[in-house]
Amino acid sequence: MSAQVQSKGRVYLLPLIAVSLSIASCTADHRNIKHVSIVGVGASFPAPLYERWLSDYNQKNPNVEINYQAIGSSTGVQQLIEGTVDFAASDVGITNEQAAKIKRGVIALPITAGSIVLAYNLTQVAQQSPQVNGPRTLRLPRQVYVDIFLGKITNWNHPRIAAANPGVSLPNLPIQIVHRTDGSGTTSVLTQHLSAISPEWKRKLGAGKAVAWQVGIGGKGNEGVTALIQQI
Repeated sequence: MSAQVQSKGRVYLLPLIAVSLSIASCTADHRNIKHVSIVGVGASFPAPLYERWLSDYNQKNPNVEINYQAIGSSTGVQQLIEGTVDFAASDVGITNEQAAKIKRGVIALPITAGSIVLAYNLTQVAQQSPQVNGPRTLRLPRQVYVDIFLGKITNWNHPRIAAANPGVSLPNLPIQIVHRTDGSGTTSVLTQHLSAISPEWKRKLGAGKAVAWQVGIGGKGNEGVTALIQQI
């Protein structure tokens, strides 16, 4: 099952939840249930949405406690295979081989969708010139951001970034890359996109939940990446 959708040059995630079939027996007869506890783990990308949903559900169904921990897609699916959790969320669909290892049986459900974005932090620079109309954002053509991740473009005022952003004051500062350290469905979908638009990327790094990043520092989960970008 593919979790990647591309539209108008953007890359989207379709987070999935793989649910162990054994939890159905826990909710079969509400009259005989005093308290139900369900545990799930997995992707950090949709975690804020899941946490809101689960909180709202618990308020209406206080006898049902659903706990979700955002520990990454790879670890989440592995724990589901090991039988230590009831469900796992992943931005990349569970494979037939993985499903076959889950003795209790499993079903994959598409839950939500979202887009992957390239975030940057240039709060005191990259200000739009008064002579130029338009949003105060940077434009990064496809081959430019590929080369940033390949370590070939290393400064914010690189001529190729400047050419795509006329009228924007770019600082003479190094670009510090931040990426995921844990096995991530977000990484898998992003690197599928990079492999599709860049033969060099496909040849050197390829696609997967974890790749051998050539540059940058790593953060755990999307929240870890976000925190590092805010700090730099």
